[in-house]
Amino acid sequence: RAGQMAELDARRTEVLSVAAKTIQGKIRTHIMRKKFVSLRKASVCFQAVWRGTLACKLYDRMRRQAASVKIQKNQRGHQARRSYKLQVSSVLVIQAALRAMAARNEFRHKKRSKAAVTIQARYRCHRAHSYHKKLKAAAIVAQCRWRGRIARKELRKLKMEARETGALKQAKDKLEKTVEELTWRVQLEKRMRTDLEEAKAQELSKFQSSMDALQAKLDETNAVLLKEREAAKKAIAEAPPVVKETEVIVQDTEKVHTLKAEVDELKTSLQSEKQRADELEKKRSEEAQANEEKQKKIEETEVKIRQFQDYLRR
Repeated sequence: RAGQMAELDARRTEVLSVAAKTIQGKIRTHIMRKKFVSLRKASVCFQAVWRGTLACKLYDRMRRQAASVKIQKNQRGHQARRSYKLQVSSVLVIQAALRAMAARNEFRHKKRSKAAVTIQARYRCHRAHSYHKKLKAAAIVAQCRWRGRIARKELRKLKMEARETGALKQAKDKLEKTVEELTWRVQLEKRMRTDLEEAKAQELSKFQSSMDALQAKLDETNAVLLKEREAAKKAIAEAPPVVKETEVIVQDTEKVHTLKAEVDELKTSLQSEKQRADELEKKRSEEAQANEEKQKKIEETEVKIRQFQDYLRR
């Protein structure tokens, strides 16, 4: 028919245009999507690179901060150790100075008080020794008195028992004899001690007088020598030279001989006095030993008497 071909062409062109449009749309969407994906990848890569650079910068900054903190820490520690060492050394110096000063003061105090302490110790020792001697003498006297009293009491008891019974006369006689012996020994020891002390005092006085006499003789001989020397000098000055020399020689020899004789006599007298003193000291020590032995014997007899008295009481 007329006009159908144009309509079909129109329809055909319309269908083709729609298909071309759809194809173009799809192609454009694909191209745009491809561009979008490439842009997204590029942006992601750029963001990753930028973030990496930022992370590197941040890490570098953090590392620098850590290094600076470590350096500051080490510097502060070094400064603190240095100041501590300085303080320790200064404290040690101050302590050493203070200790040295204290030691010097203590040494001075000890040095000052040492003499006083020694004097006090010697005086206290002397006082204690003298007090001990006095106590010992008083104790001995008190013991003698007390023992005498006890012995007298025992004698009275024994006398009473002998009067009553008459069977203990032998024991009474023995006790009386022992008591008499003890009293006699005590009196004898007292007399011997007094005699020894008097003899010692006399010997000491004699020795002192002899020493004084010898000293006086020595002084006199020295004075005579000085006077004779002065007289000889005057005689030599006044006499002629030859006569002077001979007279002086003769006088000097005579004086030397006389002085030697006097010196020998003084030496012999001193030796004799020393020997006497040694003999007196020996006698005194022997008598002291004898007194100690007698005291021991007296104590043994007292013990025996007490045992016998206990036996009698039983």
